[in-house]
Amino acid sequence: MVNTKQHEKQEMTRITAQFRHKASMPHPIETSAEGTLLPLFTQYSLSHFAALAVAAILGTWVIRHAGKQNQAEKHRTARILGWLCLAVIPGGVLATHFTVPSTPWEELLPLHFCDIMLVCCAWSMFKPYSPISNCTYFCSLAATAQALITPSLEYDYPTPLYFSFFTSHSLVILCALFIPLVFKWVPKSSGKFLAQLFGICYLIAIYPINILLNTNFGFVLHIPESDSILSLFGPWPWYLVVMQIPGFIIIFLLDIPFHIIRSRQINYATKQTQKNTSANMEA
Repeated sequence: MVNTKQHEKQEMTRITAQFRHKASMPHPIETSAEGTLLPLFTQYSLSHFAALAVAAILGTWVIRHAGKQNQAEKHRTARILGWLCLAVIPGGVLATHFTVPSTPWEELLPLHFCDIMLVCCAWSMFKPYSPISNCTYFCSLAATAQALITPSLEYDYPTPLYFSFFTSHSLVILCALFIPLVFKWVPKSSGKFLAQLFGICYLIAIYPINILLNTNFGFVLHIPESDSILSLFGPWPWYLVVMQIPGFIIIFLLDIPFHIIRSRQINYATKQTQKNTSANMEA
C-alpha cells in the first residue's frame, strides 16, 4: 500500500514536471509513444531560418573553396560530397528511429524523392558529366529546394530528425550547384526533358509501393499534413498532374543560362569552322 502511494506520488511529480517543462518551451511539444517530449517543428521559425542560414554559409564556402582548386582536387572534393550523400541516407533512417522509435519499418525506408535524389547526387559527384547530372541539377533545384522552403518536418531542434532533414536536403542543393559552378558542366538541350521524365517515372513507380506498404512516399497518395505548396494545386489526384506545370516552368527557367551558353558555344564553333575553311581555301 505504501509502495503504491509512493508510486502514485512519483507519477504525479513526473507529470507535473512535464507540464511545467512544456509551458516553458518556446514552441509546442508533443509526447511520443515512448513518453519522450518532442518539440514540434514550425515553418519560418527561428530554427527554420537558422538551418537555412547555416546551409547557405557552408554551401557557399564549399563552392568557393572548390572553385579555387585544380581539377584533381575538385574531383576529390566531389567524391567526398558523394560519399556524404550516401552516408546521410542510412543516417536519416537512424535519425527517425532514434527520434520516434515507434515509427513503423515501412516508413523508415529511404524512398522519398529526396532520398532518390541523394543517390543521383552521389552519382553526379563521382561522374559529373554523366546524363544523371541532368536529374541532379534540374530535379534538385525544382523539387528539393521547395522542401527546404516549406519543410514537411514534424519535430524541431534539437531532435536527430531535425539535423538529418536539413543536412540531407541542403546537401542535395549543394551538389546540384556544385556541378555547374565548379565543374562548369552544361546540360544538353534535352536535359530538362529528361529531368521532367525522371520525376514522372518516380511518381508512377512509387505509387504501387505506397499502396502495398500503406505509406506516402513522394506525397503521391495525399499532400503533407504541414503547409506545402502542393496544397495550392487542388485535391488528389489532380495536384499530381497540376504540379507538373510549375515544375516544368521552373526547370525551363533553370535552363535559360545554359541555353545562352550553348548558343555562344555553337556560334563560336561555327565561326571557327568558317575560319578554318577560309584558311584551307586560301592555302
